[in-house]
Amino acid sequence: MNATNIVLIPKKNNPTHPTDFRPISLCNVSFKILAKSLANQIKDHLPSIINPNQQAFIKGRKPSTNLILAQEIIHSFTLKSFTTDAFLLKLDLPKAFDRLEWNFISLALHSKGFDNHFIQLVRACIQSASFSVTINGTTGHFMAQRGIRQGCPLSPYLFVLALNVLADNLQEQANLGNIKGVTLGTNGPPIHSLFYDDDLIITGQANSQEASVIHSTLQNFFNLSGQTPNRGKSSIVFASCTSPASIALVKQLFPVSDFSSSTTYLGHPLLISTSSKNSAYFFLLDKFKSKLSSLRANKISHAGRLALMKSIFASIPIYHVSHILLSKKLIRKLRPCLVSKFFFQKYHIDFLDI
Repeated sequence: MNATNIVLIPKKNNPTHPTDFRPISLCNVSFKILAKSLANQIKDHLPSIINPNQQAFIKGRKPSTNLILAQEIIHSFTLKSFTTDAFLLKLDLPKAFDRLEWNFISLALHSKGFDNHFIQLVRACIQSASFSVTINGTTGHFMAQRGIRQGCPLSPYLFVLALNVLADNLQEQANLGNIKGVTLGTNGPPIHSLFYDDDLIITGQANSQEASVIHSTLQNFFNLSGQTPNRGKSSIVFASCTSPASIALVKQLFPVSDFSSSTTYLGHPLLISTSSKNSAYFFLLDKFKSKLSSLRANKISHAGRLALMKSIFASIPIYHVSHILLSKKLIRKLRPCLVSKFFFQKYHIDFLDI
């Protein structure tokens, strides 16, 4: 019943390496019914037991909360009125579901008061899984030693519970005064972490004591949970007032690259200067072009063109416009993209002049 077929979904066009694929587990229907019943027992308790900094897979919480806070922190770093040496660390956890240790999942469930019998049922679901991958017509079977499956109804909630251990540890250090985090405004609460699934943001003051506490807390979590940060995809940014000595000290503990204009969080750009604010979301134009540039308008009726335009407008920008207000300049670019260049044209669409 717990046999699983793995399908490799390419993350980008023309994948060439194993890391360019995302393994998705196709679970048995009977198992999904059982796992869903256990997942429903967990998700109802999540809003009351998961730290408020985690916004993923929890009813009533939205990714826009973390996104707005992250953008506000980085904006505050550029202000002359912000006089605290501080940093923001963005961590990438590759293969986060696959690396999670089973014993750590049990520890996370037990720490939140789940019954031992319930924990054993959860472990039976994740430990008894067998996998098969079909490559070039050949199928191989193997058993897992750790990790949870993308495609299993239990996996998102188990991962959130496991990651909450890190949030609780950081909050404990904050309560002890070892982590002060970043404060937006005079009477604002301190912010030391923002989590959305496996997208982690850690903030703190750029001094040896706080940076060392954050580093040791993260390292302890990585050792217990099996997670390994990808330093190549992680990055850091400092407040403009931070001294070079403090920057060097923190970067010794976190040897990652600095933020760049291409750095994103939850699909949104983070470094948005006043001069580049209008062009920060111009990547949406490229998405529209990829959908329409290969089509010939004269091959589709006007009713078909209208239906396609509505479909594109409903799918591509909806996530971004639910979190930010698009500039008028960008909207003016989108209008000719869909109307002048597609709806009324009889020839192959040319976006070179957009």
